[in-house]
Amino acid sequence: MYHFIHSLDQQRLVISNDGWAMTETDICAIHNYAHGQESERQKYLYFKDSLSTREKLVNRVSTPWPIFAGGFSYQDQPILLTEFGGIGFDVSGQPGWGYTSVENQQDFLKDYQRIMTAVYDSVGLWGYCYTQLTDVEQEINGLLTYDRQPKVDLAAIKEINEQFHPPQIE
Repeated sequence: MYHFIHSLDQQRLVISNDGWAMTETDICAIHNYAHGQESERQKYLYFKDSLSTREKLVNRVSTPWPIFAGGFSYQDQPILLTEFGGIGFDVSGQPGWGYTSVENQQDFLKDYQRIMTAVYDSVGLWGYCYTQLTDVEQEINGLLTYDRQPKVDLAAIKEINEQFHPPQIE
C-alpha cells in the first residue's frame, strides 16, 4: 500500500500503520499513554524519559507491540506522538473510561499540564496529536463531551499550550 499510494501521489506523506508494527513509512507514528496517575511518580518519570530522545522513542515500546514490524526499522523518519493523553473525566454521567482519570476541572488541567510538560521536554518529537478532542462512545477522555461541549475552560488549555509555544508577535 505504501508504494501504491506514493505512485498515486508523490507529494503526500504515507503512514504504514499508526502506533505500532509499522513497515515502510514516511512518519514514525507512536502511541504512548503510559504517563500514569499523578500519584504514580515512577510511571510518569518513565513516560517522560521514554519521550526524551529519538533513540528512546523508537526503542522503548509503549504498547504490547513493537513500533516497527519484523524486518523493518527506524530510518530517520520524523517521529510524531500520534496518540497520548487520554485523561478520563466524566461530566455527563455517561459510563466510560480513560487511560487515567480525574474528578474535577482543576485536576484535569493539572494532569494535562503534567503530560504536556513531558511532551515538550522531548528533543526527539517532531509533533503530536492529543487524544482526544471529544468523548466518543465509551471513551470519556476528550477535551469536549460527546455533544461537543467543553469539559474545562478552553482558555486554560490554550494558556497551558502557550507556555510551551508562545504565539509569535509580528
